[in-house]
Amino acid sequence: MFLLLTMGCAHHASMPGPDGYDPRVAEWVKGNLAARPAPAPCDKITGALSSMGSLLYVYDQAAWHATDAVEPVLRTVVAADPKALAPGWLVVQRAGGVSVEWVTVRSGSPEVLVEEPVSLPDFKAAPLAPPGADAATVKAVADSLRGRPLSPEELAQYTALQAAVKHGVAIKAEHLNVVTVPVGADEVWVYFFPATTDPNVELFGGAVELVVKGGVVTEELHHGEQVHSQPKPPPEAVESAAYLDIPSMVCPSETLVFSSAQYNRRIFLRGANGAWGIAGPTLDYLGTVVRPAE
Repeated sequence: MFLLLTMGCAHHASMPGPDGYDPRVAEWVKGNLAARPAPAPCDKITGALSSMGSLLYVYDQAAWHATDAVEPVLRTVVAADPKALAPGWLVVQRAGGVSVEWVTVRSGSPEVLVEEPVSLPDFKAAPLAPPGADAATVKAVADSLRGRPLSPEELAQYTALQAAVKHGVAIKAEHLNVVTVPVGADEVWVYFFPATTDPNVELFGGAVELVVKGGVVTEELHHGEQVHSQPKPPPEAVESAAYLDIPSMVCPSETLVFSSAQYNRRIFLRGANGAWGIAGPTLDYLGTVVRPAE
């Protein structure tokens, strides 16, 4: 409820069949296929793509662990006032980690109501209410919460998030997960990822990125045209990889770096500029792709 947005519809496409399964997958997964120099323009941005994808993963994991720590209190707040919390949440850099924040507008202006520190790299978050606390104790914690004004940086991120939610994105998925990343004094990138509550399914591709400047959505970027769904492999399938054929993807997306880390899953991508192996932050160019003539 507090980590997934219910935009979109309850459907996601299955992974399309590739035009001939690429035999390099098995060799790459086994470590027998060496990376080659990446072609232009990817050669100049793979480092940035890797860093951004890793940051998206850190922010998403922090939000997940923070939500687990504060969810009983958040549910009590919303039960008393369904409009108490604004959509989404903020992730803010702090010394030693990050802070995940939920914002209220009950006073007429946005205020941080719940602020949950998350240490890095272990993603530890202390419960807001004592573990196993009864309803009265949780309610007492909820009633004790007091809002505080947002800092200029928090306000910029909050404004961007609300603009992005209002703008909306057309992703066919059961739920949407959102990650906001400030990249400048007045610029925030808001990523929407397809999400599911099915623990036996993994989703790849189809993410949408909104560039927000000065509180206004100025650009909408699609990281693959559709959502690719795969069954979660069994634990013993250590030498496996998600296989994606996305002819429109010139360079591997930072959102695939995120998904690889999220599922702890290798991804073999057949893109417009060749084949890529994605293993967490590592992006290996594996050579050209020959596609049938249209």
